[in-house]
Amino acid sequence: MVDHDLTAGVSAGCVAPGEAVTRGQAAAFMWRMEGKQTVAAVHSFVDVNASWQQDAVAWMLDRGITTGVSV
Repeated sequence: MVDHDLTAGVSAGCVAPGEAVTRGQAAAFMWRMEGKQTVAAVHSFVDVNASWQQDAVAWMLDRGITTGVSV
């Protein structure tokens, strides 16, 4: 994934294979695999705060890949 610019890891030269993947991280992986497509959609997921995840999560929502969960 690093070789294909899908992730940079958790820090320079380090990945964390034992850690859970967040919605934002999963979105970023898939969005990058699909060529970083832009969409006009916005999302309201409260668990996605990092600025680098916003476009990816909006893309997933726009494509129907994620819809969230009800409480």
